[in-house]
Amino acid sequence: MSDTTIDSAVKEFPIRKWLSSAIPGTDVAKDSARVTCPVCGRKNAMKVSLVGKWYKCYGCAGTLAGKGSGGLVKLISLLGKVTTQEAIQIVLRTAGFTETAIVDSVKKAIPRLIPQEAKPLSSAYAGHPAIAGLFRRHVEHLIPHSYYCADGRYSSRWIFPIWNAAKDELLGFDAKTYSDSAKPKSLLADWISPSVIYRTHEWNDQLDFAVITESILDAETLRCNGIGLLGSSLREGQMLELMKMRKNGISRLVWFLDYDAWKKQSKMIIRNTFTWFDNYVVILDHDSDPNSLGGEECWRLVSQARYVNSVSDVLLR
Repeated sequence: MSDTTIDSAVKEFPIRKWLSSAIPGTDVAKDSARVTCPVCGRKNAMKVSLVGKWYKCYGCAGTLAGKGSGGLVKLISLLGKVTTQEAIQIVLRTAGFTETAIVDSVKKAIPRLIPQEAKPLSSAYAGHPAIAGLFRRHVEHLIPHSYYCADGRYSSRWIFPIWNAAKDELLGFDAKTYSDSAKPKSLLADWISPSVIYRTHEWNDQLDFAVITESILDAETLRCNGIGLLGSSLREGQMLELMKMRKNGISRLVWFLDYDAWKKQSKMIIRNTFTWFDNYVVILDHDSDPNSLGGEECWRLVSQARYVNSVSDVLLR
């Protein structure tokens, strides 16, 4: 991030005061501090340099794109559970910049949120692998909302934007491969907040439930009221997003995760949610996921989802 306005604001940012407020009890008397990583959850795994104003997590460094280490803006985004744009605003506002200067600097700091090499998927020829891939997965309704990359870092990948519709704000994107040779399958935007969840383009506010899946394609297989966690676990910031949805009338959650993900995460998920939501679960076979089943079969399984009352209920079954 080379914008001089932000660079100067970072230098002046009172990181010791901010960190003490963000995580009460943190020892900020030395040159560095240790805190629990909000991504991997490992206690004291994240080192925060109070001099250089950067962080590195020794638990997940190198395993999660853009999350293992970073500078002040990413640190504030992670620990403060805010978007990159909001983190930049915090840095500038703390430094005393005017609201006009803040808006201009945010625009300069993130000049292009969608990768420059990305092209609208609707502009691709009919038989293009990216187009054919969505038809094969029965989510061709995503074509008007998506991009594809033929070269660059995201070569042979779809770009699925993640929007906050209420604020008309881009929260991030998932660059998912449509080629068997590209690894890993998904690359999230480096600047995305760990609190972000994906909501399907179609959303019925009259329904009191949401179906929670792992990925964008899984969620969009349902077409309506689907949520993608962008991974196999429910993170703390994402729980806060679900609580906001609770205030808007969502009282039931249907967990539709891959078999291994549910087996590993079920106790934690139910422990964190059963006070606030009625939980239901769809148990899948080892080799299937919502997108591989198709929309009609997914809704059939959702209609038969098993009610889970507590953590002990998970253990008993």
